[in-house]
Amino acid sequence: HPTLLDGALQLCLLAASGAEPNALLLPLAVDRFALHRHCPTRVRAEVRIAPRAANASISASVQLFAEDGSLVASLAGARLS
Repeated sequence: HPTLLDGALQLCLLAASGAEPNALLLPLAVDRFALHRHCPTRVRAEVRIAPRAANASISASVQLFAEDGSLVASLAGARLS
């Protein structure tokens, strides 16, 4: 779902830069995206930012969960620069 993907990418930006992003980052690619079930109205997200060198693009993985804890969607290798 496009809205789910957009929200996950925006979460990557917030996780990488803290509560107040100070740079404009554009999504470049997502290596893998899987939708595991229908997207509920509310989801809980977990994001992991990979360590990066100075001036390198951000690479992250995101998992989205339903309120019952079941996996809704996952992204691997989400890159922003």
